[in-house]
Amino acid sequence: MPEAVVPPGGEYNSIQEDPRARAITLRVVDPRLRELMVSAALRREGLELSARLDLFSRLAAELEARGVPRPPALSDERFVLSATAALLRAESKHR
Repeated sequence: MPEAVVPPGGEYNSIQEDPRARAITLRVVDPRLRELMVSAALRREGLELSARLDLFSRLAAELEARGVPRPPALSDERFVLSATAALLRAESKHR
């Protein structure tokens, strides 16, 4: 499923590639937030632009509030998608 949440051209995932950022993400994202992130990632194309921007802004703010380090060049959406993909990759390795 990580491919379903990674946007085109998003093969490089700064959260996945940074062991510290990946560890923090895995530690601070609880099941409820994880489900919100996955749902937003999978449904993003069907959202109106204003709703999409607001949703990803709120999710990005929550991740930052929980201590997930945000690479400076990432938009809210790309930040959330990168964190979501890192979570899903970690889960798939444990199955």
